[in-house]
Amino acid sequence: MSEISVLVKKLKSESPTLSRADIALLVSNGQIIYSELSEKFEDLAKGEVMRSFNYWGIGDYFVKHFETANLIVGKVSDNLAFAICSREKTGLLILAFTNIVKNYKEYFKNIESTLKIAEVEEEKVKPEEKVVVEKPTKPVEPSVEMETPEISLSSWTVVEPVPSVQTSTVTMDQDMITLLRFVDGWKTIEELSKETGIPLEETIRKLSYLVSKGVLKSKYDDPVYKKKPVLIAKRKIEFAFMSFGTKLGKARSLNDIFKHINEEKTILDIARKLDARPEVLKTLFQNLERRKIIELK
Repeated sequence: MSEISVLVKKLKSESPTLSRADIALLVSNGQIIYSELSEKFEDLAKGEVMRSFNYWGIGDYFVKHFETANLIVGKVSDNLAFAICSREKTGLLILAFTNIVKNYKEYFKNIESTLKIAEVEEEKVKPEEKVVVEKPTKPVEPSVEMETPEISLSSWTVVEPVPSVQTSTVTMDQDMITLLRFVDGWKTIEELSKETGIPLEETIRKLSYLVSKGVLKSKYDDPVYKKKPVLIAKRKIEFAFMSFGTKLGKARSLNDIFKHINEEKTILDIARKLDARPEVLKTLFQNLERRKIIELK
C-alpha cells in the first residue's frame, strides 16, 4: 500500500485543488484499497462503483453535491476507480480528476500489477458473483413502468441518489447509467433530459423506474410539500413577487397562485398546476404564513 500513499502525497503536493481533499482508491468490485473518506462517503463511493463501473469508460465519472462537500467518483484504469471528496467547486474537482486520468496512467498500471487486480476482475464477472448492476441484453421493457403506477415524476421534479448501498440488484440500460452520472440533486428532470440528449418522456420513464427500485428518490419527499395552504386574511402584500422570476412557472401575480388554494390542493399539487419549482413555491407559502396571510395545514 506504500505505493498508493506515495501517489496520494504526490497528487496533493502537485495540485492545490487536492491539497485538502480526502481521496480513495477502489477496485472495480467496490472494494476499497485506500481511503481517507468518512464512512458516509465511502459507502457512496462503493455503491456508485458497484453500480456503474462496468458501464464506464476510462475517464467517466459521477458527481454528487452535498451541503458541505462535493464527491466525484470515476474510472481511472481498467480495474481501478478514484474518489475525491472536497469543499472545492465541482468544476475544479472534475478538472483535477481529468488530469489524474491523463497524467497518472502508469501509476495505476503499476498498482494493478502489484495487487494483481486483474484476477479480481475475472472473478467478478462470473455468473454466480453478486453484483449491484447487471448489464441487460436489451433495454428495459415498457412494462417496467406498469410495475409502479404510483410513481409519477414530472419535468420539474428533482431526484437525488439514495445514500445507501443496501439495494437489491437493479437491471439498467445505458440510458439509465448515463442519467445517473448527471443526477446531482439540483437538476430537474427536464434539465437532465437536455444535458443527456435523452427524450423527456424517456427520461421521465427511466428515472421513475429507478425511483421505484430505490436507486433514486424524489427531493420533494419532505412532508411540508404535502401541506395545503389556506387563505386566512386579505391584506396588501408588500414584497417583490416577481423576484422569483420564471421559477413560479405560469404565475404572473399572487392572484394566479391564490386561485389554487382553498381547494384541498397540496403545495406539490399547486406546483404541478403552475409548472413551478416546488421548493420556490414552498418558500413563498412559508413567507406568507409568517405574515399570517395563509396557513399551511
